[in-house]
Amino acid sequence: MKIAFIEQKISDRGTSVAVYDYARHNEEILGNTSLTFSIPGGDGNAEARFESRFDHHYYSDREELDRLLAEHQVDFAYFLKHGKNDGADTSVCRCGIHCVFKTTQPHGDVYACISEYLNERFKTQCPVVPHMIDMPADAGDMRAELGIPADAIVYGRHGGAENFNLVFVQETVARILAEQPNTWFLFLNTDPFLPEGAAGRERCIHLPSTADRKEVARFINSCDAMLHARRGGETFGLACGEFSVLNKPVITWAPPTGIDGIKQHLRNFYVKLTGTGTRIPHRMPRAHLDILGDRAIVYHTAKELYPILANPSLWQQNYQDWDAYSSGYGPAPVMQLFSEVFLTPPAK
Repeated sequence: MKIAFIEQKISDRGTSVAVYDYARHNEEILGNTSLTFSIPGGDGNAEARFESRFDHHYYSDREELDRLLAEHQVDFAYFLKHGKNDGADTSVCRCGIHCVFKTTQPHGDVYACISEYLNERFKTQCPVVPHMIDMPADAGDMRAELGIPADAIVYGRHGGAENFNLVFVQETVARILAEQPNTWFLFLNTDPFLPEGAAGRERCIHLPSTADRKEVARFINSCDAMLHARRGGETFGLACGEFSVLNKPVITWAPPTGIDGIKQHLRNFYVKLTGTGTRIPHRMPRAHLDILGDRAIVYHTAKELYPILANPSLWQQNYQDWDAYSSGYGPAPVMQLFSEVFLTPPAK
């Protein structure tokens, strides 16, 4: 079968990583042919990664996409997107919509989602095909080249640049840097947040985004744990999974309980609302918490987070194996589901 994997603009974020992985393993595991398509103007390095691996094509609108799909005699077109019926589909061949955020506007021939959480949230019954976690093994690390001591404690984070957005976590990072001289923070593709002249700022390293998966693995291998602080939660949690499969604990936020926690929650909400116009969802997506289970190191407030970061001995011995993602989210089981849900025509 000839399968088209269609993006809007290719980026270094999780959706493009996921599309690349599905397209790659559609060939390597399922034995099909993958073509990839995107609108021009995306991240140059990420686009180059697609161009070097696949028969990649650019399109400007739905009409041109349909023409390309017909010209290449595509059997099935795959779209990973929000979930809204926004016109991004095709009638040239069978097509599948893979929802990341919403499951209430079915369209296409197959309408699926990336986690059971979305079905629970929207009271739907879409088939679930999760993202896969596929990280290079034995990639090494980058501590020496970054000047990080071998015995330092390093907390890392990567994902959408603007999504390390819990204000009290940013403030706690600043406090830890000022008070814990052997603790470092390593951020990949993350907007800087420390003020100029902050104490210990030299131990907070921001690295630019990269489409090179080996470099992402080296970054993760340089860390002792992930510090996850996305106010909006996760409908899957690809970056959390990448840390997890490389045996790194994930320290992550859950909505607070108790009066002190609620006060902190409201304070964070107020700062973000007035600063950016965004708002906290009425129910935080928690697919990453569901997958991590008791391997998640959960904090609710600054008061809970500080000792977790300051005293890693409190949690380091909880597990020898922190991997909660490999068994169900490796390439083989995910592509089996992908084939069953998207590529198997319904019985007549």
